[in-house]
Amino acid sequence: MNGSLTSDKPQVWITRRKNPSGKRSHTVRWIIDGKCRSKACGSDRERANEFRRQKLKALHEGIDDELHPVTWGAFVDKFMAMYRLENAASSCVDMQHALDQFAEACGPAGPHSVTYNMVQEFRQALTQPSKELDAKGRPKRRAVKPITINKKVKALRTAIREAKRMRHTDRVPDFKLFETPEPTPDPFTPEQRKTLFESLPDAKWKAFAELGFTTSARKMDIVALQWEHIDFEGRCLLIREKKRQRLDPRPRWAAMTDDAYTYLRELFEATPKRVVNGQYVPRIPWVFTTPAGKQWKWNINRQWGKLLEKAGIARHTVHDMRKTAPSDMERWGYGEKTKQSVTGHKSGQVMRDHYIRVDQDQIREAAERVSQEKRRA
Repeated sequence: MNGSLTSDKPQVWITRRKNPSGKRSHTVRWIIDGKCRSKACGSDRERANEFRRQKLKALHEGIDDELHPVTWGAFVDKFMAMYRLENAASSCVDMQHALDQFAEACGPAGPHSVTYNMVQEFRQALTQPSKELDAKGRPKRRAVKPITINKKVKALRTAIREAKRMRHTDRVPDFKLFETPEPTPDPFTPEQRKTLFESLPDAKWKAFAELGFTTSARKMDIVALQWEHIDFEGRCLLIREKKRQRLDPRPRWAAMTDDAYTYLRELFEATPKRVVNGQYVPRIPWVFTTPAGKQWKWNINRQWGKLLEKAGIARHTVHDMRKTAPSDMERWGYGEKTKQSVTGHKSGQVMRDHYIRVDQDQIREAAERVSQEKRRA
């Protein structure tokens, strides 16, 4: 490695100059491969001297701490190998999909070639449906919603920041996001719940809604529920939380209400059975199945939306059922440990910030109580 323009000895020096405020700013400069590099150290002279000593030692030992450009494919393989060690499987799938879509839309040579214009091009490509058609004549990729595009752009930003830490690039461009409204807790009211249950078509949907409201389990955990997880005699069930399975594989215990017992019992009686060791065991292990006997898919949002539309209820998702129980318990005065036990949250801060909503009636009641205490004084 040639560390100088005129000699084989590495050259590292410090330049000083006065800025408008009157303070001296220090810049460490060095020459490597015929190019002059620099590092600004501000007004800290000791920091500049220490950086100069470290750089001089590195150049003497032949250590190349400059950029190491790699191809995009090699970087993605290296990055995903580390990303899988620290993140859940669902997050890894989303990250891999976002990086593959970026490579397909922009074709970067490597992380060092990613620019602001390429990020904008990626955003624009996601807002448009794919020009390629499938066998049924539909676009292979539909237009993506802004909130989903933001997730993909954030995933790309995480990868480029890691590339900078790996010294595969020296810059992280500006990742501009779409302005989307912040999701707010929107639990169901008692009137809405009553209307919903009156309009649900069968015991399967009623059991799904009852478990969502009373256990605060996630949609994917309710769909994955199996008959072996249900104890009808003890009136309880075990919920295996897939989102936390890597951190805590133990299932969460949940109470079974009388209504949930009725709906689940009706489903159990209607499920085909076989005899094993003198006992009747369901042929299908899952509780929620299709008419063909297959497990429900996680993505049931479209069916759920149609049921809400039929009941005259709008602006609610499946996940809003998970937010209903902690908000009700907050109004009824239950302690934080009880609410965490019902929802399964390990952090009370997450539950308070994202799952508990204080409505106007509670605010008005608190204000009236303060006023009454003032009058009594």
